[in-house]
Amino acid sequence: MYYGPASDGEAAGPHHNDVRQGQIGDCFLLSSLSAVAMSDPDRIRQMIQPLSDNRFRVRFWVLNERGFVHHDEFVTAAFPTRHGNPVYGQSDDGPIEIWVSVVERAYAQWGGGYGEIEGGHARFALEEITGIRATDYAPANMTEEQILVLIDEAIGAGHPVVAGTGTETSEELDQLSPSHAYSVIRVEPSARTVIVRNPHLSARGEQSVPIATFRRAFTSISQSHA
Repeated sequence: MYYGPASDGEAAGPHHNDVRQGQIGDCFLLSSLSAVAMSDPDRIRQMIQPLSDNRFRVRFWVLNERGFVHHDEFVTAAFPTRHGNPVYGQSDDGPIEIWVSVVERAYAQWGGGYGEIEGGHARFALEEITGIRATDYAPANMTEEQILVLIDEAIGAGHPVVAGTGTETSEELDQLSPSHAYSVIRVEPSARTVIVRNPHLSARGEQSVPIATFRRAFTSISQSHA
């Protein structure tokens, strides 16, 4: 089984809370996976196909002059471990739920190794996962109201959204991690907050960010049109 069973109010299958980042800086990829799993878990199911020889086919998408075309990677479920636990992307459900590790290994294999996927941009990761264009927005060029409306409408329409912080220190960002990608869960309009999820934290990893802080701390919003 490469997806976890139903538990804690979550349906069986891929879920955005499954995604936990390991010891490489590929938050752009893992937050994008989390965002897609939240908006359309069936897209994750279609992305990963188990094969009869104990391998997985993982499908990504590449944009060329003809549009998006698929690119498949084939991997086994052999991941770098330490004390029996995956070193890189993983789920809190451990060996039962490996879909995050499978996709990350396939992406690393495609990119030339785990060390080659340190750093990246969520817009491109969203496109590579879904095969559908994504758009970047700069919060600094938007009003607080425009940011709230953009995110609320995108999440309401079922579009994955990822936001990235700038390079300020954690203290300046009100405990948000610098140069880090977060999946966006929802907007709380009455409280004027944005709920984001940090893939580096276990379990839910959700943080409530006042819109004024969000506008100052986050330098990009990447919205998939999937």
